[in-house]
Amino acid sequence: LLGLKNYAGTGNEAGGVVGVNNGTITNVLFQGLVDGNTNVGLITGKNTGNIIGSQAFGLLAGYSLFGGIAGENASSATILKSESEASITNSANSANKAGGITGENSGTLDQVSFFGRIEESMSNIYSGDVGGIAGTNNSIIKNSSFSGVIEITDSTNVGGIAGDNTNSSEIKA
Repeated sequence: LLGLKNYAGTGNEAGGVVGVNNGTITNVLFQGLVDGNTNVGLITGKNTGNIIGSQAFGLLAGYSLFGGIAGENASSATILKSESEASITNSANSANKAGGITGENSGTLDQVSFFGRIEESMSNIYSGDVGGIAGTNNSIIKNSSFSGVIEITDSTNVGGIAGDNTNSSEIKA
């Protein structure tokens, strides 16, 4: 699947394949641009199901909860054996929870990879939680990798895997 989505900074639950995934997405390739507001991802804005063996390439811009695969990965959700190669930036003058795979993970991220760049389009705008895999991790990230650049000049909680690894959450091999 090749496509182009452009929500011009106004869409919530904006995704290149689906806005909200409640089912299973398997072996999907998306290439394009997604620009939205909250819950913005190259494959799905919000994942409450499963994403398996999928790839996303392109440009992503968001305001809150935005990532290279899913803007938000909910508590019941899994992203497995998937990767994103993208340029991720903010679409507003204040942004938070940006990640190479997901802006916020409350489910499971297993064998995911991000290759790319997370940067500011306007200076001094990120309010926090920017990570190479997840902006905020509330659950588990395992067997995952980040290779790229995070270029943020004024933010809190910035990390190569997770910007904020909250209480009782895990990052492991």
